[in-house]
Amino acid sequence: MKNIKRFGVWMVCLQVLLCLVAIADEEGLIHPIQVATVVQRDMDQSVHVYGQVSFDEAWVQQINLAYRGQVVALPVVAGERVKKGQVVAEISVDPVAASGYQQAITAVRFAKSDVMRVRQLLTNQLATQSQLAVAEKILADSQVQLRELRSRSLGQSLHAIRAPFEAIVSNVMVQDKQRVLKGATLMQLSHPQHLKVLLGVDSANIRHVQSGNTVTLYDALYARNKVHTVVDQVLHTFNPQTRLVDVLVRLTGQTADSFLVGMPIAADITIKRFEKAMVLPRQAVMLGDQGAMYVMKIVRDHVVKTPVDMVLEQSGLVVIQGHLQVGDQVASIGVAELSDGDRIRMESGQ
Repeated sequence: MKNIKRFGVWMVCLQVLLCLVAIADEEGLIHPIQVATVVQRDMDQSVHVYGQVSFDEAWVQQINLAYRGQVVALPVVAGERVKKGQVVAEISVDPVAASGYQQAITAVRFAKSDVMRVRQLLTNQLATQSQLAVAEKILADSQVQLRELRSRSLGQSLHAIRAPFEAIVSNVMVQDKQRVLKGATLMQLSHPQHLKVLLGVDSANIRHVQSGNTVTLYDALYARNKVHTVVDQVLHTFNPQTRLVDVLVRLTGQTADSFLVGMPIAADITIKRFEKAMVLPRQAVMLGDQGAMYVMKIVRDHVVKTPVDMVLEQSGLVVIQGHLQVGDQVASIGVAELSDGDRIRMESGQ
C-alpha cells in the first residue's frame, strides 16, 4: 500500500511539472539580462608603440679646445647636471701655445712703437699718410690677435673651462691627465629641457602617422607620468635594429621634466578621430554566422537581433554603425543565451 501511495505522489508531481513546462512554452522563457545604452561621444583610434628617450642633437653643444694642452682635472662625469658657470674641466696650456701668447704681446708693443715713430716722422714731413695707415693697420691686427688669445685664456698656465649654460653632461671624450690637441672635443653638453623620443611604428601603420598627430607618452615600466604632445616628424627610413619605422617626438620645457634619458617609453599615437560616434561596451556586440556582427536591441520586453558594423575597438569600448540610435538599449550581459524575439527581464542598467 505504501508503495502505491508513493507512486501516486510522484505522478502528481510529474503532472504539475509538465503543466509548468507547458505554461513556459506558451508564455516564452524570460531571460534575466543587463543592458547598456548607446551613447554618443568622440573616440580616437590609436596605435600603441614603444621607444626611448635620448638627448636632442639640435640642442647639444660641443666643448672644443682652442689650443694644445693637458687635462689637469675633470670634475664631471657623463649624466651629471651642471650649473651655468660651473667648472667642467681644467686644462694646462701647452708651453708652445703659451709662447704664442707672449709673441702676440711683443707684436702689439712693437706695432705701437712703430705707429708712434711714423707719426713723429709725419710731423717732420719725413713720412707719408699712407705709411702711417699701414702702421696703424698692423697695430690693429696685432691687438685683435692678442684679444683672441686672451679670450682663450692662453695668458694663463692653467685654464678653467666653465659650462656656458645649465646643462647635462651627455658625453665626456677625454680622460684625466690626457694630452689633447688643438680643436679636440672635450665633452658634449645637452640642454635638460630639450629631449627627444624615437618611437618605433610598424610599417603597416606608418602611412596613418604624420606630423601633428597627437601622442600620449608615459613611462613604459610603470605607466605613469603621462604627457600629451604631437608627432614632430616621421622618419621614412627602416630601422634595421628594431625592424620598425622611427617617429620623432620632441620634448621641451615641462614635458621634458617628466622623463630621463635612456628611459623606455610607451606611447599611443592617434591616427584617426571618430566624432559624435555611437559607442557601446565591447561585450554587447556578438559575432554571428559568417563573421557578421550583431547586438540584441531591446524593444519593450523583447530583444530584436540587429546587425551592426564595428569600426573601432578601443579600451573595452566599440564604435558601431547600423540600425541603432543614440539612447537605444541593448543587452550587454547574457547576450549569448538570447535568440531573436526572446522575452527579457532587465536586472540593471549600465
